[in-house]
Amino acid sequence: MPKVFWFRDFVPQMTQDPGILRMAEYEDFEEAVVEANQWVRQNRIHVLQIETVVLPNIWSPYEEGTTDSSLGTRGGAPSHWHQFVRVWFETDEEVVAAARQATHDAIHGRPVHDAGDEGADHTTDPPGEPSAGPDQTATGDEE
Repeated sequence: MPKVFWFRDFVPQMTQDPGILRMAEYEDFEEAVVEANQWVRQNRIHVLQIETVVLPNIWSPYEEGTTDSSLGTRGGAPSHWHQFVRVWFETDEEVVAAARQATHDAIHGRPVHDAGDEGADHTTDPPGEPSAGPDQTATGDEE
């Protein structure tokens, strides 16, 4: 199988929703680092690079999380910047295709079918990995 590089994001989760007079609360950044370390170790991931990424408003209902290619801030409106861990790794092409489909389904709630692909099942996850959500962009597979 051809090898490609891909990524997975580890984002501190929201622990308390924002209220009328309070800001949302999140896990510490260290929780994301611990989760990334566990994932790499448990799945024997071939890590290429690890980054700390900082983006605005990834929890906004108008954004698509860490993989949104255009995150906005508005002049007078408050912006909330979030940092997370991104692990770039080497994996098989099939794992990337399944991860991209899972991410698309999580964001848009429906599968995408390629031309000539009618009736194909796009709902399965890569082996040993859960569906990717806004905070979990890609999956890895054991080498």
